[in-house]
Amino acid sequence: MAIFAFSIIIALSTLGLNISPFLAGIGAGGLIIGFGVRETVADFAAGIMIFIYRPFKIGDLVKIGGVEGEVITISPVNIELRAKDSRKILVPNRSAWGQIIYNATKDGKNIIALQMTVNADTSNVEEIVRPVFQQFNVKHRCCLTGVIASGLNYTIYMELPKEMCVEVDQIVRNLWLQMKEKNINATITLQS
Repeated sequence: MAIFAFSIIIALSTLGLNISPFLAGIGAGGLIIGFGVRETVADFAAGIMIFIYRPFKIGDLVKIGGVEGEVITISPVNIELRAKDSRKILVPNRSAWGQIIYNATKDGKNIIALQMTVNADTSNVEEIVRPVFQQFNVKHRCCLTGVIASGLNYTIYMELPKEMCVEVDQIVRNLWLQMKEKNINATITLQS
């Protein structure tokens, strides 16, 4: 078709017809189409980069820019996430590739972080929280991350199999009860 169209343009030109306005119209049309597909082309190019570097895979728990959820599909132009409330979120690939991507999944397990503040006079927090994690058979790491006037800040990282992610609330509750049983005032929040 391109050869046929080019042949017609040459034939009209040899007949003495002024084809400059026609060529300008084709150029303007090409410019309009170029602007129209610019974002789709950017999405596709970013999709290729995502397929090459694989910063996440289907099933991973990710945070991309301001949205987070489980990766459901990765297409050449967008990423579909399922939010915690089961909403469907579509993230254009160009937006995902241009953002910081937090992947909370490692070896098929989600890494969940808890922030815990306890009384300043509390010692050996690791020994106090260990029975709760043993009860749920969850690997964890407890790190002292700060000292404030009212107490000590700890970050607890948990490795949860994907099927256990619904039990995070129960783990947090049991941690709080364990602290209360030891007469320790604790504030526990889930980091996002």
